Amino acid sequence: MKIAHVANWYGPKSGGLRTTIDALANSYVKRGHSILVVVPSDRTETVHSGLKSYCYLRGVRLPFSGGYRVILRKKKVIQTLESFNPVVLEISDRTTLLGVSKWARRKKIHSNFFAHENVQGVLKAFFPWVPGTVKLAKFWNQRTMKLVDSITATTNFAAEEFRSIENFSESKLQMIPLGVDPSEFSVMTQGSQPAVNRYVFACTRLSKEKDPTFLLEIGREMKRRAVDYQMFIAGDGPVRSNFEKVISAEQLPIILLGYINDRKDLNSLMSRALAFLAVGPIETFGLAAVESLASGTPVICRESSALREIIDGECGRALPREAQAWLSAINDFANRNRSEVSHNCSRRAGHFTWDACSESLLTRYKELV
Repeated sequence: MKIAHVANWYGPKSGGLRTTIDALANSYVKRGHSILVVVPSDRTETVHSGLKSYCYLRGVRLPFSGGYRVILRKKKVIQTLESFNPVVLEISDRTTLLGVSKWARRKKIHSNFFAHENVQGVLKAFFPWVPGTVKLAKFWNQRTMKLVDSITATTNFAAEEFRSIENFSESKLQMIPLGVDPSEFSVMTQGSQPAVNRYVFACTRLSKEKDPTFLLEIGREMKRRAVDYQMFIAGDGPVRSNFEKVISAEQLPIILLGYINDRKDLNSLMSRALAFLAVGPIETFGLAAVESLASGTPVICRESSALREIIDGECGRALPREAQAWLSAINDFANRNRSEVSHNCSRRAGHFTWDACSESLLTRYKELV
């Protein structure tokens, strides 16, 4: 089977989107399928590796986005797809590339849309003062539903905004959770750690839709309580410079690590943390949090996000946006038997694998094409 995947918002410092696309591409190839990935870059080039090809098209850099690029030349995307001639087109974009599905429909190529984000939540985060964001989100979701042949949602939360559409056909929706690679994320031996190395960990894009300012509030509560651990934050984004100023001015026990590309380093940081803080209120899956579970570290998340569907009481907590409650949860897990906690976390993460994810997608595609 020949599968193509088009996406914007894919770059050197992308998080879950890039991980998902790369993991699925590798899984497809492992099963003997050909995959073409089309994503934006600062230059145009194509890289071939056996059954896997990445076509990088020059995209426009978006200001105040932290370096993200989008492809505006839809014609060039279509030319690239025509040369590849896929039987399935996967789409991970709600903006300039969504319309490529029209070409796919004309060519009788099945199009599958991945619901990576919650449109209403994103609009509220960036434009809280603008009226009518709910109506705009509904309109955009209706448009998306009409343009594609199927929709893949990773959680019920991700599916919610489509299910709320009038006359939505449930047969168009497939619920398929993402996965984690156990060869990259696993429980590491804790060893003896001096108190100065005790920390909680967050791995998030420093951008409005992730509500990273809540991490500052947690940091203030940590300082107020004079706890014996710090907070490490991995990630980059448009609000990082403001973070640095606030942390310095208020002397908060927070260390910004920047974007971490090495998966082994990330696994080590996750595995040795007291807890993983998933503060994003509109996460549709929370891939980094699941990687933390695989690393043996409990996850504390927002009760509004999809992560409430992923964790259970033995490996995490879903809480409101209250710093005191989060500190109490951190302390609770810190006082538990670490081996038992790590076992519970790893066990839960074992329910989410890329093999299962790709197999479910391929089975669905074979039924539809």
